[in-house]
Amino acid sequence: MRTERNLRWKIILAFVAITLFPNMVYGTRASSQVKQKTYLAYAVAERAKAKIAEGEVYDAILALLEVLPSDKAGTAKPYVSQAEAALRIALDSLKSKSWKKYSLGLGREYRFTHHDKYILSEEQLDSLTTLLRVYDASTFQEKCHIKLPLGYTYLSSSQDDNCLAVGSQTDICQYDLESGKLLKSSRIGDASSKSILEAYSPIYLYRFIDEDTESTPQVNALTRYFKPENQTAHVQVLDYLPHRNWVLYKKHLNRAADEDINASYILWDRSSHKILWQRHEQGTTPTDYNDVRLSYNGNYIVISHPGSIEIVNTSNNQTKKINTEEGSDHYSNRAVMTKDEKLLYQYCDFTASHIYDVNTIACIDSLPNYPLQPYSFSFTRNGKQYISNNLHTLDLTKTAYLYHLTTDFLIEDTDVSKELVRTNVENRITYKQNSNCNVLCYNDGLGNKWESYNAEFLGYTPDLQYIVIVKNGFRGATEYQILEANGGVCMYKQAAEDTESEALHFLSYNELLNAASAVVKNLTLKDVTRKAYYLY
Repeated sequence: MRTERNLRWKIILAFVAITLFPNMVYGTRASSQVKQKTYLAYAVAERAKAKIAEGEVYDAILALLEVLPSDKAGTAKPYVSQAEAALRIALDSLKSKSWKKYSLGLGREYRFTHHDKYILSEEQLDSLTTLLRVYDASTFQEKCHIKLPLGYTYLSSSQDDNCLAVGSQTDICQYDLESGKLLKSSRIGDASSKSILEAYSPIYLYRFIDEDTESTPQVNALTRYFKPENQTAHVQVLDYLPHRNWVLYKKHLNRAADEDINASYILWDRSSHKILWQRHEQGTTPTDYNDVRLSYNGNYIVISHPGSIEIVNTSNNQTKKINTEEGSDHYSNRAVMTKDEKLLYQYCDFTASHIYDVNTIACIDSLPNYPLQPYSFSFTRNGKQYISNNLHTLDLTKTAYLYHLTTDFLIEDTDVSKELVRTNVENRITYKQNSNCNVLCYNDGLGNKWESYNAEFLGYTPDLQYIVIVKNGFRGATEYQILEANGGVCMYKQAAEDTESEALHFLSYNELLNAASAVVKNLTLKDVTRKAYYLY
């Protein structure tokens, strides 16, 4: 709340400053439309800096590119140096080895299809109907949408991602993912439904995870078809791998007189009719095993417990265990493995999301959950993108974010230190003494004035748009800074002791816009995000 209040006050103060000192921003002849665009650029810059600090870098870049002109001297959009500075902050944040998020539109849950060709978004329309939107995963353009009955219990995609299968208790409907057209409808048990159930890859939505045959009269399509141990009562298929013909299922055993819970988890090879792995659970509560899932290629079984995660190697049944934080001793503690089977994502309502290396079991990254509580993930095949579906705890709305591993983007800055123009152009730089402090003063004679304390002029960048200074601070600390010439806004900082020589890696304005555009090449701002950035 404090951050939001501070942001609002910054925007208000920016508006007041522009109103009281218009010559500093847009000149005495600026039109009302130019004023509005200038106000907007200031507001977007402040909002972007706050969102970048929260990791929402891609949305910030998209919003900033909308208010920044392609030419600083052009008339189509007013240039506001604070917006440029915010864009530089955004690109700098992408250079760290971390995940950055991009806000997806409204929807209860988002999922990648088997080979990541499409993203599916499920949204409940009313008490009877669900709308399934289909997006192109590379362009984020909506391809089609499909209306479905809310109670479906099976969702899968073909191996080539061209078709989608949706199953109820008794039927399976097949749709074309490009057009959303219904191709075929068949009863479970027919020849056509058999080919779908045995060849398609299941897509697991959140509501399928907790489905329990003892608490619901419905039996999911996989359970009804595969019938582990030739029955549907007291069994539930949890996972199926078409390329291996493996079924992972849970079997409820008879309760003891003392009300203990008894269940077995079994991995069954349908081709050889052999049990590959099994585990028996017994206890007084049904939460000892929060979740049991196969990895994408079937090399591991991931078992989520309150307070711990187990990774079972299906080739030798050897087990690795991760003890999670004390706060994760809870039924919401779950883990999901990336499709490339290299990383494990553990999440819980009460702790951060932790990312583990599957081979070493070392925690390599953490992401704060609050106020977003994740409840399901979906990954791309290379593990470098994933979708996190969350419950926003403040207003209980469901949101989704697409995360990118930022090492995909190589942003190479230009070293401008050897190309600096060391001339004091038109004597715009002067010095004065103020309270025993050396003050660098800039005045271009056109209304652009600013001052910088404890600073010495080093030169201009080759395009003369930025001034490079060195600041001498407390106890001998020195720092290089690159300031926008007309406004004096700092675009870049570098401690002098960081390098043996004066090496300043800096993008020109045009290079900055090109690099930012490349990063968000296939992304667009959703309507709800546009409103958050005042881009109505």
